[in-house]
Amino acid sequence: MRNTVFFFFGLLIFGCAQNRVPKPSPFMEQEQMVDFLVDLSIANAARSHKNVPFVPMDSLYAYHGIDSIIFAKNNVYYAAKPKIYTKIYKEVEEQIEDLMVPDSIRQRIPTQLRE
Repeated sequence: MRNTVFFFFGLLIFGCAQNRVPKPSPFMEQEQMVDFLVDLSIANAARSHKNVPFVPMDSLYAYHGIDSIIFAKNNVYYAAKPKIYTKIYKEVEEQIEDLMVPDSIRQRIPTQLRE
């Protein structure tokens, strides 16, 4: 009985340590993934704005030299590695914040009038 418990405990430990999602081919490096996600975020923001023409996803994929299946496989791969995935999205957020332009009109309005 004791051996059976140790066997299942060992199986549980080694089973959790496996790489569940294999590395996709072709593989997108973290930097390429960040660049694509930044552009995807910009395209989604542009699509939600009424005065900006629609940006087809095919052109975004072509610009980065990938297709939707490559992105989906790489996204699943990185999502299976939460520490790396979080790091990627933090980098995306930082790059988008760097692209944002401060609102010059809002800066000119006195603080009392904003409320």
